[in-house]
Amino acid sequence: MFTLIILAILLLVLLSLPIWPVYVPEGIQKVKYRRWSSFGTSNQVIPYQIKYNDKNEPLSITFRGSGYKPDRLTPGLYFCRSIIFDRVETAEWPNVGSEEVGIVISQVGKQLPPGRRFVFLPEGTKLDLLQSVGMYLLKGGQIGELATVLTSYVKPLHPAAFLVVTRHKVYGIPYDAGLRTKQKKGNLTYADFGFKETDFNLTTVESGKIGLVTLQNGDPIPNGLPVWRHGGWNDFIGDYEKWPPKDYKLPLLEMPDLNKKNTEEIDEAFAKLEKEWLEMSEEKIAVLKSQLLKYGDLGKVCSNNVVDIMPQPMSIYSYEEVLEPQQPEEPEVPKGEVSPKDQHEYIQKRKKYEGDLVKYREDKDRYDLYLNELEWKKKLKKLTEDIWWKQWDREYKFGSELLRRVISWDCSKHGNYTNLTGQIYAGPQLTPILPGSYAFNKHLIVVKQVESTNVPANQALAVVSATGPQGHDITPSNFKFNPIVRPGFIGGIWSVAIGPGQRYPLNTDYLELDSWITSIMVLYWSDNKTMSPFDKNLNTIRRLSKDKVYMNVDLNAKISIPIEAVPFCKARFGSQEDLVNGYLQAEVTSWTMKFIEGHTAEEILTAQEVLGKDLHRHLTALLSKYNIEVREILFEKVDPEESYYKIVNAKTLADMGAKTAIAEKDLAVQQGLRNQQRGIAEALETIEVARGTVGARKLLIEAVKETLGEKAANALVIAQELVSGKHPGMPTALAITADKVADFLSTLPFITQSANEIKVALTEKLEEKTQATDQKKSDATDKTL
Repeated sequence: MFTLIILAILLLVLLSLPIWPVYVPEGIQKVKYRRWSSFGTSNQVIPYQIKYNDKNEPLSITFRGSGYKPDRLTPGLYFCRSIIFDRVETAEWPNVGSEEVGIVISQVGKQLPPGRRFVFLPEGTKLDLLQSVGMYLLKGGQIGELATVLTSYVKPLHPAAFLVVTRHKVYGIPYDAGLRTKQKKGNLTYADFGFKETDFNLTTVESGKIGLVTLQNGDPIPNGLPVWRHGGWNDFIGDYEKWPPKDYKLPLLEMPDLNKKNTEEIDEAFAKLEKEWLEMSEEKIAVLKSQLLKYGDLGKVCSNNVVDIMPQPMSIYSYEEVLEPQQPEEPEVPKGEVSPKDQHEYIQKRKKYEGDLVKYREDKDRYDLYLNELEWKKKLKKLTEDIWWKQWDREYKFGSELLRRVISWDCSKHGNYTNLTGQIYAGPQLTPILPGSYAFNKHLIVVKQVESTNVPANQALAVVSATGPQGHDITPSNFKFNPIVRPGFIGGIWSVAIGPGQRYPLNTDYLELDSWITSIMVLYWSDNKTMSPFDKNLNTIRRLSKDKVYMNVDLNAKISIPIEAVPFCKARFGSQEDLVNGYLQAEVTSWTMKFIEGHTAEEILTAQEVLGKDLHRHLTALLSKYNIEVREILFEKVDPEESYYKIVNAKTLADMGAKTAIAEKDLAVQQGLRNQQRGIAEALETIEVARGTVGARKLLIEAVKETLGEKAANALVIAQELVSGKHPGMPTALAITADKVADFLSTLPFITQSANEIKVALTEKLEEKTQATDQKKSDATDKTL
């Protein structure tokens, strides 16, 4: 009996020694299963215990108890304990082809939290983590279906820890007894795990398209955002924080005092300022924080932080315009006898004039100073704009570099959603996938294919994002329109537009893209529609001119918007259609109508070229602040209404008729004057012959009165008035000669003598009168002597 006991003990010792050989061939792996242990039984597939430190961080892992061991027996020869203590089970290596995926199910680790269905690998890990059960458990591995799938994979995994389900076979040792029984019978398939055959196909995105990804499981998206970017935004936020450098200080730039009347001092101060600004490096301009402008009514404009680098130059010059004063008119001094009332009015006017004169001199000095200031303000404005746009170019170039990173959506960290690790947020993902084939767990990842974004030549896209981090608002402090943010941020228009050159993978569900034409855009204000898509609402301009004639004006404007100006134009106008149909239509139409109302039709027809230049200057002043270039303004057609030409033709004919009538009248008058002059000359010649005195006409009247009576003398006086033109009603001129008078008087009804008799009588009387007059003159002369 004692001998049997000794033999039994020796047998047990012999069986407990690792002397039993186990051979593992190629393509096969084996695992050991501990039947019983001094640590007791366990309900875990692979029993383990983890030791933690004071901070609840895992330090080490210990595998104790009955169950599968974490070690795998790869091809080779091993020595194991007898089958009394350990059981060795055989399993094939997972073999997943290149045209399918293998879904991994973890049977070890912690339980998934409520609401979670998929196991995401710890952040910073890859599928190689599954090669070590101990590391998987130390990293916080969980039980359940892994979000990451296998493809083109032929590597051993612990068969008891991880099941690999493919379209053709299930690899591993199921922990569930029912599934294990099915596996032994060869009936275990993917359907037993709730999968479909299509779940094992690769996800393919066609050429020219992109895939918009939605994750079906994970944590809620934070901050109330509608979409999430896997991995967050820290990759490019960090680059933004590094720019611009802050290891230097800027000099204080003092503005010249433009209120000084000494032009030389202003010239010297401005030249010094200009030199300082132009010698500043780009880095110094990039962080310009000193006072930019301070004098007079312009107030103080400065930049208080790095983001608000410089004020935009479009509205910092808000000074009041000073009109040129008009010199008052001095009142006229009254002449002759002046009444007290007139004298009082003159004194009041004089006092008002003196007061107006003092005010005029003050206004004139102010106006001269204003002109002097205005000249320097224009120079200062131009210099400020040059510096501002130079800084904006630097900001734009920097933003362009980061834009490429933002819109390329670097997916290297998660392998295009094939290696989702860390914290995962369920819902739409901002980052799309490019054309190709992807190994996705289709229960977790849903892909919608859409066309990629193509930017044609001579166009640019203004971008507004519906998701992203807050901050980096670089809107100028005096820009009172939509905000402008750096690329990738939310809350405004991206400061960099997307230009042509390639197809972009943009998630248009959550990125608002507005296309802007950057080539020369020709806009027609005409009823005849053109090929331009923006001038459909631009029509012929009709307005009543100063002389009440309806004018029809057709014009075209050529403008261009550089790609750097697209963000500002988007922020200011909203869209290119609003720029044309809202802003330009109102400005051009209003300006043209005012011009028509202030001029006659004839002036408008002769001033088309001047009209185009004036409108060009007006639009340039309005649009240059947004960096929009006005190339050309051309008035193609300026037509009055048809009735205008009828009026002009009638007026022309009337003017021609009036000129002809005036010419005929002038000719008749000249002929009458010649006849009158001839008659007067003959009369004067006759009288001169008779006596040659100045009183010949008077003597003739007296002679008629004495010879023929009072009536004849009165008739002769009337005849003289008719000759001189003082008496109306006489159509022809009469020359007062003896013969003419005789003929005239003989026609009167109260004269009975013939013309010859009258002539003789008149001649005699004239001679008598002449002799008597001469005698009186002679006597007077003798008396004087």
